[in-house]
Amino acid sequence: MIQLEHVNVIKKDTVILTDINLTIKKGDKILIKGESGSGKSTLIKSLLYFEHFQGRILFRGEEITRKNLCFYRRQSGYIGQTVPLFNENVRDFLMIPYRFKSNRKLTFAHEWMMELLKGLNFDETVLDKNFSELSSGEKQRMMILQMLMLDKPIYLLDEVTSALDKKNIKAAVSLITKGKNRTILSISHNQEWEDYCNRVIEIDNGKIEKDSANVGKGGN
Repeated sequence: MIQLEHVNVIKKDTVILTDINLTIKKGDKILIKGESGSGKSTLIKSLLYFEHFQGRILFRGEEITRKNLCFYRRQSGYIGQTVPLFNENVRDFLMIPYRFKSNRKLTFAHEWMMELLKGLNFDETVLDKNFSELSSGEKQRMMILQMLMLDKPIYLLDEVTSALDKKNIKAAVSLITKGKNRTILSISHNQEWEDYCNRVIEIDNGKIEKDSANVGKGGN
């Protein structure tokens, strides 16, 4: 589905990623592990062309260029480590993606939203709360809910459960990884991710040191 060929990232003479070669198959649930500064976030951002890199990235066998970059990005949902500033109610926060030109053909599915709210351990009253007044963990869960509502085939996630307790980590990971054809790359230090991922990639000093099958729930 996605291939990285000899991808390198160098910033201000500092090598961040070195000769990354990686094949991501449709439906893969991949956990990316490594020490802080090892290049994990840069790898995720490179997959969306948020980083300048050397090398090639192919999607469904076709090299990604400026001509097809918008189409490729529309297939992907991304959540980074930064929580957005938003001073309106949660319901309006969930509507934000539907205002983008690329998503205008999508229908806001109220029933799907309610199902996701329940799956992430929220009740309906949260929709009328001001987003800025939510806790860090609640904001993270709302970012996940907003992303899942768009039902993208690919999700690229950077520490999206870092502020959650164990109960909510399990609920979030279970929802995110649900679906045989959904492709996930997730950076996380939470052990719960290993239970639902079929591959674990370990990065050290900008290099892939290990890419192994996982025998957790995702690997069955």
